[in-house]
Amino acid sequence: MTLLQSFSFTINTEGSFAEQYPDLRRGAYTQKITINDSSYTFKIFPNFYMENVEVSILNEAEEAIISNIPFNITENINYLIGDISFNNYKLIYNMKKQQFELYSVA
Repeated sequence: MTLLQSFSFTINTEGSFAEQYPDLRRGAYTQKITINDSSYTFKIFPNFYMENVEVSILNEAEEAIISNIPFNITENINYLIGDISFNNYKLIYNMKKQQFELYSVA
């Protein structure tokens, strides 16, 4: 696997996402990313109960490339949260580095 992008996102294993990120109650965390010269939006938003978050990646037309992948806090692991549906990419949360990592598996 080849690392293409990483996105800092600090969490801890104490409490819910609602307690750690009260600003998520008002919306979503978004970050613009570029993959193979194309622009995408990396989006993290809370689920209904604010116990965890869901991750989506949207293309320039705001169409979901990967949608509503649940992310639960798990201590001290590299947590695979989904396979992106284009070009065999994988999105992983690296707990040790406190970041999401986007890999190409080709």
